[in-house]
Amino acid sequence: EDGTDIDEVMTVVSGGPFRWGFTLQDGSIARFQIDKVGLEDKAVRISYHGLGMHAGLMDAKQGLLVAFAHGPKEFTMRYQADVPHAQLLGTNPWADVGISLPPAPGKVQ
Repeated sequence: EDGTDIDEVMTVVSGGPFRWGFTLQDGSIARFQIDKVGLEDKAVRISYHGLGMHAGLMDAKQGLLVAFAHGPKEFTMRYQADVPHAQLLGTNPWADVGISLPPAPGKVQ
């Protein structure tokens, strides 16, 4: 209730690619990607506050990612129209809709 946000931490142990997008203070979008963490490589960890608009695209063909959040024992998520850069709400600015994807299979194999 006091506005304290949670911190989110993600550790890529292996595999990839794993992608994230964040809205910066000026409203611009920053996207970055961890291409691949090999079995002999050190893990890669990112940490960010969970209050700002952000997204994670976890569509790697293989890999291990450990995610957790820490902060208040209990918290309430609210989606309000008066947040900074509210014009981005509902637009999914993190996704690159210009890419072509293979068709989804017609049935589960």
